[in-house]
Amino acid sequence: MGNENLVKAITESRNFENGINRIHYSIHCSKDDAFSLLIEQVLRRIHFWNSNNANTLIKAFSDHSNPDFKNKQWAITYAAKDVVEDYYGHKTLLVENFDKSDELGQLAPINCKSSVSVENSLVNKVISLFPTDKTKLFVKSLLKYGKIATMDIFSMTDKKFEHALYDRIAYVKSNAQMFTEQLSGFDHQDTLDKLKVLGDFEYCLNKYADPMTLNSEVHTLFISNSDLFNDIFDYATKVYGMKYQGIVWKSFGLINDHQLKLDEYKLIDSIIDLQQELSKQFVPKEGQVSLYEATYLS
Repeated sequence: MGNENLVKAITESRNFENGINRIHYSIHCSKDDAFSLLIEQVLRRIHFWNSNNANTLIKAFSDHSNPDFKNKQWAITYAAKDVVEDYYGHKTLLVENFDKSDELGQLAPINCKSSVSVENSLVNKVISLFPTDKTKLFVKSLLKYGKIATMDIFSMTDKKFEHALYDRIAYVKSNAQMFTEQLSGFDHQDTLDKLKVLGDFEYCLNKYADPMTLNSEVHTLFISNSDLFNDIFDYATKVYGMKYQGIVWKSFGLINDHQLKLDEYKLIDSIIDLQQELSKQFVPKEGQVSLYEATYLS
């Protein structure tokens, strides 16, 4: 009976009702679930207080004149805060686990049909510009997995998602100069990195006379830089009419058939096109060494 009266005293307090609403709106659960989560957390706190006198606790939670009343009301408030933080702590681990599984190729993100393909390094560079861990997690999830997966991960309604997105966009707009400067630097480095990869491809062509070795090295390069080479293969298809993308991807260097060999040359032409386009950004002024040469060829 003492425990029932204690639960009654706790749940009838105004702070408990406020705590239910806080949990309900923060983690988008039903009010019944919020009630259960909150009372469980409050009782867990009581357990840590090591108080064996139920009547003393009942008075502390229900009697406004009790000197411990305010402390117990704050305990309810903080218990609700704990529930929300525990929930989002779990979601943080979920995002981190998604990253690991995605990188290892062991598990696809949930509801990922609308996700966008963004290189991990670029994602990390972008999210580093945001101020808080929670914001970074949201942006990281959105860039890597898209809207639907992000809503699932953070249990968001459309309205909640749009509100969160609006806040992030507002932050970007209010720090437009910083984002412009930093992202310009990222683009600069991204271009250098792409030129380095294309230079590695050219190096393989010139170094490896043995077809098996050439195929192994080039295929490894394709796999390690799949986003870049997927774009190049698409370009070769649209501009040069490449037809056998899959065969060239798997068997580059081993192909003897004339028609298939033509597709290899189309790929090489596409890589040369991209090298020339990217290199325009690093044309040095008279008397200067290009940034590309200074970075990678020195």
